Amino acid sequence: MSLAPSQTAGGNPLPDWLGASVLDTVNMTYACPASWDAMQGSESVRFCAKCQQHVYDLSQMTRAQAEALVVEKEGRLCLRFYRRADGRIVTRDCQPKSPSRKRYWLLAPLMAFIALVVFMILRTFGTETGGHRGVLREVEPFRTVMEWIDPTPPPPFVLGW
Repeated sequence: MSLAPSQTAGGNPLPDWLGASVLDTVNMTYACPASWDAMQGSESVRFCAKCQQHVYDLSQMTRAQAEALVVEKEGRLCLRFYRRADGRIVTRDCQPKSPSRKRYWLLAPLMAFIALVVFMILRTFGTETGGHRGVLREVEPFRTVMEWIDPTPPPPFVLGW
């Protein structure tokens, strides 16, 4: 692993205002073929018998712990890590990108609007127009839905002697 000051994993310079951390400058110079599962140790640190070095899993550490480790070892260490699409290294305290709640807040009004439009269409085509019931009211499944939403009134009572 090497550290490229003020560069991201893609080699692009980081702007000074971004406040790049040591982890943002980590570049791997060699991809080791050794299997993590074959190594002995804990979830955060294992010993590689092939290269006789400790391998540190940054995803099991907090960002502060990972940064301190890289600084302490002066960038001369073996690492196991995952890099997000935006170039940041995933650490234990790194929140994965999940569907935001904003989508649900946008979806609720959209669904309400669609329901309103459907109701208005059914109401328009399903009510009496010129003495006749709407054509859609006679077609299934609209008949069942319209009877549920707007039941057909019962016939008038006949009074007399």
